[in-house]
Amino acid sequence: MCIRGKKTIGAWNERFSYTDEDIEAYLDFAQKAGYKHMILAGHSLGANKVIYYLSRHHDSRIDHFFLLSPANLTYMMSGVTEREKRIIKEMVESGRGNDMLPFPFMGWVKCIANTAYDWQ
Repeated sequence: MCIRGKKTIGAWNERFSYTDEDIEAYLDFAQKAGYKHMILAGHSLGANKVIYYLSRHHDSRIDHFFLLSPANLTYMMSGVTEREKRIIKEMVESGRGNDMLPFPFMGWVKCIANTAYDWQ
């Protein structure tokens, strides 16, 4: 992904809505690499993804899981203003979901509109 001609990396465009596909890809990769015992772990939003995945799938490849500081999304979202929510919704609905938000989401996250929309 390029932003204004510069290559960027990081979780700024990570989509919660892709949780199932992401975790299944990790598990498939590990299985193809020959791993027999898998432990699924997550920290912060990653812990929320593990909880979400496990609530929807009973994957026999997972022997154990552990969660480190799951994110309290209700608390984190409490600081997002109605104006910011409208901007996010308008960006996504107008086809600009992959554009960076014009403000730091939740006061600190630089991310694309699609990522913020998923969090909502």
